Amino acid sequence: MDKIGKYNLLRVLGEGATSTVYLSFDPATGRDLAVKVAKPQAMQDPNLGFYYRKTFETEAALAGKLDHPYIVAIHDAVYGEEVSYIVMELVEGGTLEKYCDPDNLLPNARLVDILYACTIALDFTQRGGIIHRDIKPANILLVGPSEDVKISDFGGAVVPGIVPLQGVGSPAYMSPEQAQQAPLDYRTDMYSLGAVMYRMLTGRLPFPGKDTTEMLDRVVNAQMQPPSDFRLEVTQKLEDVVMKAMAKKPDARFKNWTSFGAALQSAV
Repeated sequence: MDKIGKYNLLRVLGEGATSTVYLSFDPATGRDLAVKVAKPQAMQDPNLGFYYRKTFETEAALAGKLDHPYIVAIHDAVYGEEVSYIVMELVEGGTLEKYCDPDNLLPNARLVDILYACTIALDFTQRGGIIHRDIKPANILLVGPSEDVKISDFGGAVVPGIVPLQGVGSPAYMSPEQAQQAPLDYRTDMYSLGAVMYRMLTGRLPFPGKDTTEMLDRVVNAQMQPPSDFRLEVTQKLEDVVMKAMAKKPDARFKNWTSFGAALQSAV
């Protein structure tokens, strides 16, 4: 494939089960772009096609709405029967996953910087009525030599005007209300970011389990072991932030993203 819509496709950047991502270049702005093109066979799959189509539709609906320095921008999108593609900011770098290894954990100050940027980005999405629903280390990118933060993958998000998918999210980072498929608001993302923080402080999941069922049961019902039990560098202030963000009841979490961010900054 050499072209789709008005976009010249220069080379393949990556390929998955549902789409192929191409490098493109926009001469009008002088910037490289990533064009994610849906695979027709995936969109028409009798079992998972509805799910795949819905995630593409959701991302397409966000074109031009995620203009924020800490979010991967979606510049353009086409979603249709014949062809579907999404034109995104080209982001090259790794994810937070590499800093979840117990042997490669970040210093507290750097960890706080990253998570604070996430609170700013998620405050922006909340004000637009958007709930990400899948905040996890793999969806938080670190870009360039300075490892600037970019949140990605809004395919499972709750977006105004789009009927949301059910059962979206990653069990290890789901909030109790998400695990129970209860109504959600921005505080489910707050819990998930707290779970990311726990993982990055300790190198462990907050509620490990032998399978998804056990993990979700523990998310809903089990008491969390404090992160300081696993790492001496976890201060009481950092632990307090994690425990509040990951409170079982949404009302017990931070009242807004600003207060979450302020607590992070005062913890180092």
